[in-house]
Amino acid sequence: MDVAYQELQDMAPELFPDDLTHPADQLVRMFEVAQSIEKTEKSLSEYYGRDAEEFKRWAKNDFDAAIGDTIGDLRTVKRYADERAAKANAAAKANAAAETPMTTEQVTEAYKQLKKARWESEKAKAKNLLTDHDNVQLGRLLKGEIELEHLDPKTDNVKGITAVYEATTEYERLVKLLTEYKQSQRAKLREEADKFLETANDWKDKKAGILYSRETMERNILDIVKDKKLAQEIIAEYFTPVHEAQAKSTRLKNKMRERVQALNLSTKETKGHAEGGENL
Repeated sequence: MDVAYQELQDMAPELFPDDLTHPADQLVRMFEVAQSIEKTEKSLSEYYGRDAEEFKRWAKNDFDAAIGDTIGDLRTVKRYADERAAKANAAAKANAAAETPMTTEQVTEAYKQLKKARWESEKAKAKNLLTDHDNVQLGRLLKGEIELEHLDPKTDNVKGITAVYEATTEYERLVKLLTEYKQSQRAKLREEADKFLETANDWKDKKAGILYSRETMERNILDIVKDKKLAQEIIAEYFTPVHEAQAKSTRLKNKMRERVQALNLSTKETKGHAEGGENL
C-alpha cells in the first residue's frame, strides 16, 4: 500500500498529501481521487484542451494499475492472515481435545499411529539429507518460530526441510499427546492416593514386620486401617483389579492350551510352535 501511494504521490503530490501514513487513510484518499477524476472530466477537458482525453486515459490506466497491485497485495495479506487463523483454530481444537480425557481405545490407537509416524519421520530424514543449517531451520519450524514460507530457496533445502517437517510434525504431535496423557494419569493416581492417605497417621502398624508375611495384602490392609469402609475402598482400588487381571490371564492361557491339545500335535510339533512365538 505504501509503495502504491508513494508512486501516486510522485505523479500528483497535490492530490496525495504526504501526511497520510496509515494504509487505510491512503486507500480512502485513493478512492476519493478516483471518484474525483470522473467528476471533473469537464474541467480537465477545459484545462487540457485537446490533450484532455489522452491525459485522462493515462491517469486512469496508471491509477487502475496501482489499485490492481494494491488489491493483489491485500489478497496476499488476507491469505496469510487466514492461514494463521486456521493454525490458531487448529491449535485451540488440539488444546480442547487435550483437556478431554482420552479413552483406553484412543490411547491404543494413538500408540499405533505413533509407530507409523515414527517410521514416516525416519524415512523422510533418511531420504532427505539436511545440513546443520537445514536442521536449525527445521528446529525453528517445529518450535513455531518460523513458517514454511519463511524458508529461503537460496540458502535452505526447502524441499527436504518441508518433507522432514511435515513427517515429523505428526510424530511430535502424538508424542506430546501421549506424554500429556501419561502426566495426567500420574496426577490422577497421586490424587487418588492422597485421598486414601488422608488418615494414614491414624493407621495402626503391626507389632512386627514378619506378621505381614503371614496374611494376604487385603487382610493386612483391614488390620491396619481403622476405617473399615476406607480399607475396603483401598482393596477395591488397588488389589481387586490385580486379581481380576491375573484370573483373566489364567483363563486365557488355559483356553489356548486346550486349543493346542485339541490339535493332537506331537512333542516336536508343539516345540516348533513354541519356538515360533506361540509359547503357551
